[in-house]
Amino acid sequence: MPALLDGGCFVGQAMSEASPFTADDLLHSLDENGVSTALVGSYRSLYYDVKAGNREVAQLAAKHPQRIVPLGILNPARYDDTPSQQLAWLKKELGITVVAMFSSPFYYPVVWDSPWMAELGRAAEELDVVLQAGIRDDVELAAVSRTWGALRTPVLIRWVAGRRYRMHGHEQATARACPNFYFDVGNACSTGAIARLAERIGAHRLFFASNTPHNLPASPHAVLVEAELSAENRATISGGTLDKLLNFTATSQAPSPAAALRQLLWAKLKSWPKFDTHWHPDHWNLGEPATDFASQQRTWTEFGVERVLVFSIEAINYDLDAGNRQTERVLAADPRAVGLIVVNPLQPQASLAQIERLAAHPRFVGVKTIQDNYGLGLDHAAYEPLLAEAAKRDLPVLAHLTGLEGAARNFPTVRFVGAHGNWGRTHRLRALPNVWFDFSTSHALAEETQLARFIRETGAHRILFGSDGQLVSPAWSLAKLLDCGLSDAEFDLILRRNAEVVFPKAKAKATA
Repeated sequence: MPALLDGGCFVGQAMSEASPFTADDLLHSLDENGVSTALVGSYRSLYYDVKAGNREVAQLAAKHPQRIVPLGILNPARYDDTPSQQLAWLKKELGITVVAMFSSPFYYPVVWDSPWMAELGRAAEELDVVLQAGIRDDVELAAVSRTWGALRTPVLIRWVAGRRYRMHGHEQATARACPNFYFDVGNACSTGAIARLAERIGAHRLFFASNTPHNLPASPHAVLVEAELSAENRATISGGTLDKLLNFTATSQAPSPAAALRQLLWAKLKSWPKFDTHWHPDHWNLGEPATDFASQQRTWTEFGVERVLVFSIEAINYDLDAGNRQTERVLAADPRAVGLIVVNPLQPQASLAQIERLAAHPRFVGVKTIQDNYGLGLDHAAYEPLLAEAAKRDLPVLAHLTGLEGAARNFPTVRFVGAHGNWGRTHRLRALPNVWFDFSTSHALAEETQLARFIRETGAHRILFGSDGQLVSPAWSLAKLLDCGLSDAEFDLILRRNAEVVFPKAKAKATA
């Protein structure tokens, strides 16, 4: 196994957390995930004291020179020293040669194409300092490219939020326009995304950053482990790119006991028989790399998926009848698949006709809608006849969260599944006895997710495994369970049994 270098972690007290992420916590996380060396910045620099925080990580790096490389963090609102003076202090006094700015987490907002940032870029070029930009979206990427895209100094683009799947086209264009830019793969959560980036941008322009503990480290590590890469590309992304740019080398090492235990648990979870309750057989018009049906079937097999709940994006976004018929073809093509009937509240008669046509089908087991696509809540009057029909036919409803609370109260006999649930989004809905939650999200933000707390306080019997495939790799969602401290019985509830309770028609078919 090549040495794994992590291009982005934090240490210290985050403003949103009750307790600090200590140096011991960091080192344990690195060991557990097989990380040889990490680039580490201080939360103190972000939230309270730039100078004290940067001294803190410099001292930490001096104490653990083989494990930690200090990452300087500056504050664009600070005005006692110029950017050039601040960089000179970091490099000459603290030996810090990589400096970052973050739009998340942040306390003072970052304006990436401001004169201050341009001045920082020129100073970095003069002082031979590598820059890192922690950004959330394509708008920020465009601003960073305007300001730092013509520099000679390398710029490490570090993605710190979700919905990375929307950014790949912009990344590829930016890579062509800005040859000094390098891109982290830590939030490349889609099936096949890392391999596609290596193909289009080049593995030598990619590096790994987990964003620990701002993001849950398990998900990015799992997606990298499961990525279909050549040995050469894997070694380059895992460490070679940062080796070259930052002029440090981490040697391969035997897995620590913590890493060995984690690998065993991962193998166990990956092979566990599953009912994946959130899968799209088509695409979001993004050019996703693994939409062919054979690739989807291989993913199901690889991750132990025995039942998979599929529903059509075409039906949600464009053509109701054509999309639902596409789902029919998937059901005919693979016995593991069961389907949801997509409905559209703006087409009530057509939606009722779809329910009438498909409700008796032995493999259609519920109803699906994304109500916020239509600018409505699930408790809007336009949904009432559709939910009434679902109630009459005992069809569960999988939906997004807008208006879910009102709908669940208005239709207490309907079993609802709130898609993309976690503590931050859905803990207020725990009191609704007819609502279950799948925890698929395209981000791994620790503060919002709090999955262990969500499972504990909601009850393991109310949580469903859903991957949001093929847009999101099952590895991304599954890995979030690694740190939840669950028993085998709880794993079985979440990965399989709860879905059989919510969608009993699917269980009946599976055991027939």
